[in-house]
Amino acid sequence: MPRPYAAGARAEGAVSLLGMIGKRAGFRMSGLFGSSGSSGPQRALIVSSFISRVGNGLFNTASVLYFTLVVHLPAAQVGVGLTIAGLVGLLAGIPAGNLADRYGPRTVCLAAFVVQAVTMAAFVLIDSWFTFTLVATLDRLAATAAAPRAARSSPVPAANVPPRSGRGSGRS
Repeated sequence: MPRPYAAGARAEGAVSLLGMIGKRAGFRMSGLFGSSGSSGPQRALIVSSFISRVGNGLFNTASVLYFTLVVHLPAAQVGVGLTIAGLVGLLAGIPAGNLADRYGPRTVCLAAFVVQAVTMAAFVLIDSWFTFTLVATLDRLAATAAAPRAARSSPVPAANVPPRSGRGSGRS
């Protein structure tokens, strides 16, 4: 019998805890990666979207430290620059959707990922508040253009759509 604090016991406990959380939330983790869940492209989209969100979250957390301690920008300027970038990113949602309607969601998403890669590389060259705000704004624009594609590319399963009933089911 393993000790209660043995490595195997902790791993089993963690797996069962994740299972309990998943059951309580109403989904199974195996449905995400298993064959009974989404198709291959949908799984790839889900995983890539998750990785992108985690990466953006880590960047947002670490960027303030980097720009204040390494680049020596005042914390207030970093905050104002990120606020401006965030507000511009919020306003760019509808134009990004229009671009996706015109050129296709895949093309817009791939172009946005290229822009994000360039802006992330450009962050190491920043030496002033203006360039910081400009690069951060371009990064948020690209992130906004890439984000709606995940919601649009995964259609609602037909099993969740209620069947149409006969006459009288429309709005009055």
